[in-house]
Amino acid sequence: LIPLRSGEEMVGLLQLNSFRENMFESGLISFFENVGLTLGIALKRRRIEEVVRESEAKYRLLLDHSSDLIWNLNTEGIFTYLSPSWERITGHKPSSLLHTSFLPLVHPEDAAACLSYLQTMVEGQIAQRSAEYRVLHTDGAWHWHAANATPVAGPDGAYVSMVGVSRDITTHKQAEDALRESEEKYRSILENMTEGYFESDTRGYIIFANDAALTMMGYAPHEREILYRTPYRNFTT
Repeated sequence: LIPLRSGEEMVGLLQLNSFRENMFESGLISFFENVGLTLGIALKRRRIEEVVRESEAKYRLLLDHSSDLIWNLNTEGIFTYLSPSWERITGHKPSSLLHTSFLPLVHPEDAAACLSYLQTMVEGQIAQRSAEYRVLHTDGAWHWHAANATPVAGPDGAYVSMVGVSRDITTHKQAEDALRESEEKYRSILENMTEGYFESDTRGYIIFANDAALTMMGYAPHEREILYRTPYRNFTT
């Protein structure tokens, strides 16, 4: 048996068989040991290549099917990488945005905040969550996005780029707006009722009262906060 080695690591065995006696003399054995060393290095390299190939396949699978947008910006705000998910989510082909500025995609009202965020990243070199901002999709609509970004440093420690992950949160924003409008409408109705209405928490403290309830309890509108610190049981007999 001839060991197949890559450095100090044994990666396999080479078995030599012969029906002739004394076939494997020292010179021939030395030759096959050298062959074993070459084969060992080649086998080791092949195994490494297989591991790298499998890792790249898994990485590509994650990128291709991610529900997030993955991107990389250099110090000038130029895209140097965009994940395939950009086309599926925004309609923009990554190749059409590569080596272009991110600013044309951002709503004019949000551009200053995004530039400030980029500047903070360059100066502080710390990961942070960005403000929410609007991005133009190919459907012509502005979609709300939220992103997390991390600075990337070069060999000398200086900032060289930013890796970010963003997500379309338009549906979430619309739900928030709808809830807020509903609450405002609800409050408006309660405030304008002629009947007294109030709410209390689980401890029995009043947390909301309309103007009619304030009047019934003997409080003026400017004394609302005083009422809110009062247990409801004070008004029961």
